[in-house]
Amino acid sequence: MRQRPLVAVFAAVFAARRTLASPTIRLVLPLLLLYRTVASASRDEAFLLLEPERCEAGGCPELSAFWDEMTGHAPPGFVGRRACAAGDAAYLCAAAERRGELRDDMPAVVVRAADGSYLPYAGERSIEGIMSAVTAAAAGAPSPPGIMNGGGDARTTSRGPPARDDPIRCLERAYAEARSRGGNEVCLDAETCAARLRPADVARMRVYDNFTNASVAVATGEKAKVAEGAMSWPDKPAKRAGAPVNASFVVLPSVLSPVEVAAIRALTEDEALAFDEVPDSVDGMPSYEMFVFGKETPIDVTPERRRVRQRLSAIMQNALERRLTPYVRQRYAERCAGDRACTPCSSLIRRYREGERRSHAPHEDSEAFATVVVSLANAGDEFEGGLYLAASSSAEKRSLALQRGDAVVHRGDLLHGVDVKRGERWSWILWYRDSPTCEDHGREWYAECALTNPVCQALHAGHQDDPADAVALYSFAAANGLPRAMVKMARFHHGNGHCKGPGGPCHRMPRNLLAAAASYRDCVELWDDPDCNYGLAQMHLRNATLPNRAAVAVESFEAAARHGHAFAAYNLGVAHLFGHGVLPNADLAAAWFEASGLPEGLLAASFGADSEDAAAALRSRATALGANAPWRAQARHLTGAGGTGGVALHSPWPGGSCAL
Repeated sequence: MRQRPLVAVFAAVFAARRTLASPTIRLVLPLLLLYRTVASASRDEAFLLLEPERCEAGGCPELSAFWDEMTGHAPPGFVGRRACAAGDAAYLCAAAERRGELRDDMPAVVVRAADGSYLPYAGERSIEGIMSAVTAAAAGAPSPPGIMNGGGDARTTSRGPPARDDPIRCLERAYAEARSRGGNEVCLDAETCAARLRPADVARMRVYDNFTNASVAVATGEKAKVAEGAMSWPDKPAKRAGAPVNASFVVLPSVLSPVEVAAIRALTEDEALAFDEVPDSVDGMPSYEMFVFGKETPIDVTPERRRVRQRLSAIMQNALERRLTPYVRQRYAERCAGDRACTPCSSLIRRYREGERRSHAPHEDSEAFATVVVSLANAGDEFEGGLYLAASSSAEKRSLALQRGDAVVHRGDLLHGVDVKRGERWSWILWYRDSPTCEDHGREWYAECALTNPVCQALHAGHQDDPADAVALYSFAAANGLPRAMVKMARFHHGNGHCKGPGGPCHRMPRNLLAAAASYRDCVELWDDPDCNYGLAQMHLRNATLPNRAAVAVESFEAAARHGHAFAAYNLGVAHLFGHGVLPNADLAAAWFEASGLPEGLLAASFGADSEDAAAALRSRATALGANAPWRAQARHLTGAGGTGGVALHSPWPGGSCAL
């Protein structure tokens, strides 16, 4: 197999330093071995975990075919010590040993039952005996000794699968049924009902207050007061993580005067001015933004829009030339000097209004060298919540209490998002690149720190032309314990390819659901990461051999929802509405649907609203966010969750739930 260029670079670095016993080498060297193992794995090699003494010669094609088709994750105990001793799948073996799932005896193999589910077989070990059991199961014969029965949900009190048609109409019928029964008659035991996680139990954001204040002189000769801050990852002790990685930021007070802010707001709040509603690249929600420069949409060519953009540019010019750009160039002087002067390449206004989008999923600005966000509203007065920062998806979110005219400046490595609980938030956003002509030098931004820094490895992956090089970098970051990289690796093991943009080249890894489950479980064990909990919940639901799988999945969905995971909140709504793994509770279902903030969830919540006015408000907001719009499903699929496309919102609940 041709050696990837990126791997060759890393190999050269390691060869030059192989005589050094530094922490860096001890951290990074195993990653090459991991990449070699993962990249070269085949279906037969994956099956060595199950039957090494029969498959090590490259046999077992029939069993490999069954394994390749498997759609659910394997139960614990699927890793055999003999396979690990032979050096196969070292990453899975290490993960299994940490969880106490490494077995001296070889565990079951997998057979396919008549209903299409896959069951672990603990009986006959020979190839002939296994294939005989498979044939009997496929013909609908009684399960031979050793095949476990699965799929039962002892705690589930579902009323049975509803009609499999349009999901929204089906949810509406389910709420109608609940009302006809008098509401939550199953939930008369208040203590039992109160034991479940509720949206009100999710921790509220605290305001960031760990600043270091300073005063700096910028190139124009003006003095600027600044407040320095940083988010550090990992934010807690972990078994697999290198040295702490700091993503720094700075707050510049009053870069815009009250008069300038008022003038910008007066122009942009004109009800006759249409904002762009194209799907956001982070979460597939309508963007509600207007570009001042850096991008032109069809609306921008209208005379009215051109006039507004020109007037906004004139108001912003003084702050841009005298305060913001000089400070950005001074702060990042190591990259912003000479012919690589940092330049504002995009300028836009965003709004978060009642009845429209209220949140922006956590993300990094990977396409910008530096970002400036100027607040056009007062935190605590005009809105509650707002811009927040986090070390990771599972870490505590901290909001920035920015006032009108305050600016925050940060590099593309800072994880941030928006969550507005009350009121309206408006902001002016600038994306800088280290080029006077806005040329993209993204491949250089994180190349050096990617040698040892998992955050940089994941960011550097996003700038690779060759998708295989990107996957290699994600595997390095995942081995170093970066949760979002572990999510990506799990999705790659599911068979999802990594592509260079729509229609671009793709790289696909062999389908290996054991590896996917191991990546999710490792991530949950290390970080309790919401995206990993969500992925694991969906794998639980696909595993027909897992007892009480719906109840187990609900626990993982709740773990994700505690950290504000929108898809998990929606699925908790489904679980409580239909009684999957929990007692049915239509009111709690509606609360979770609304807490998701998704158009699909808001529309579902409208069916369980207390009044017609409340239902109408929910329907109106759902429609504004794209509910039932043809583009929404595609945008949701492209953006997924946690920075990984293809993550499904609708989960495979036992028996089906409104074709969800």
